[in-house]
Amino acid sequence: MHPRYFSHYFAASPSLSWADGRILKNMQIKAAPSGQTQSLWIMEGDLAQHHPATTSPNFNPKTVQENRDVIAHFAQQGVQSKLLLYPNFSHGQMFAASLLDILNYRLF
Repeated sequence: MHPRYFSHYFAASPSLSWADGRILKNMQIKAAPSGQTQSLWIMEGDLAQHHPATTSPNFNPKTVQENRDVIAHFAQQGVQSKLLLYPNFSHGQMFAASLLDILNYRLF
């Protein structure tokens, strides 16, 4: 997080397990900068969990729990953190849906 440049962060269906969990590993060793109030929103669909026939071979069944862990990690560091689940949305559908919500509801 770079508070000098941004105060609001949005991640739509982040691939936290990508590159052998690089994001999760880096998160554990780096503290969120203090100073300016920051917020993090992680937005995730749950379609693959409820419809195994549509599951990608890259699907990580621990996705929602990993997102919860990220939210808890940053909340402990004083970052306003929220996880929004989009029922019946796939990974591919998340970008447009979450971007529209961010803009329509002025989450920034």
